[in-house]
Amino acid sequence: MCGVDPASSSSSTLLAQDAIIDHEPIKIKSASVPGRRRRRMRPLYKVLWIWLGLLLAVFSVAQWVKHGRSSQVVAAGQAGNAESISKLDESQLWLEDVLPQCRETLATFLCSVNTAQRLPLVLPHPQIAQRMERHYADNELAQADPETLVLKASTRLALPEGDGVLTQWQTPEGAVFDAAFRKADQRWVLDWNHFVRYSDLSWPLFVAGSGKDIAEFRLLARPRLASVDDPRNGIGVVLSAPMSNQMREAGFSQSMLGLSTLEKSGLMLEQAFDQQAAGIALFGATFRDINPEGMIRVCVRIQRTGENGGFQFRIQEVLACHWYDSQASGLD
Repeated sequence: MCGVDPASSSSSTLLAQDAIIDHEPIKIKSASVPGRRRRRMRPLYKVLWIWLGLLLAVFSVAQWVKHGRSSQVVAAGQAGNAESISKLDESQLWLEDVLPQCRETLATFLCSVNTAQRLPLVLPHPQIAQRMERHYADNELAQADPETLVLKASTRLALPEGDGVLTQWQTPEGAVFDAAFRKADQRWVLDWNHFVRYSDLSWPLFVAGSGKDIAEFRLLARPRLASVDDPRNGIGVVLSAPMSNQMREAGFSQSMLGLSTLEKSGLMLEQAFDQQAAGIALFGATFRDINPEGMIRVCVRIQRTGENGGFQFRIQEVLACHWYDSQASGLD
């Protein structure tokens, strides 16, 4: 501080100390001390900032993962609900696309005057021309003005042979009927066998003894009370002709001999009545057929035995529990 070598004698040191007593104290700058502290603290600050950065990164990643999982759960729930909705929307859009073609086919068919005009409008079948000729020889074409028909309902049918369309129509007089359509040769055509409920013979005439003893029919069926002649644990039915102008009423009826539920036909009838009671529509339809209460549609092969005045009738085979031109039975 005084400029004297500190290694000199003690007296010199005392003189030096006395020399500065009257002087103003010298303020020693300590600028170098904080510098050293900062140099020592910098590594700590770096570690602290890195540590905070890592915490922030971990927190951000955790939030991102949590948000991602929540989004997946929400998306999965939405997907489950959306899947059923999308199927309905898809079917609705599909129907909107094909219904105008079906309406045009039905209108043209109702305006036709002979078999030649009707054949291109119906689902092909090896015997369709002969069937139409035979049917219209005894039955007139249902009279209805296509312009006045109102479409009451429509649904998509998932048939094994391909998708179909089932429609329900109402006339100005209030009569209701249904018509099914299938695609053939890139056109939507009428399922004629379903439309006219085609049978080999007139049901009342067959019951009266006319024609061959075995024939196929599209009829309505309802269960009847068991009789002493029925098999044990069997099922008995009454078959009725459908009414062309009143679908909720049954026509001429005849009781059949009972069938064992161990037989295929008996089991099919039992299951069909169970489905009807449970309100199950066939082939994925959104509504059931228009039938009289408690009755189902069947396509059956009937055998007639006995002589005049003593006929008995037995279901030889239940071919299907519907009237569509399809090989499917309509049961699971």
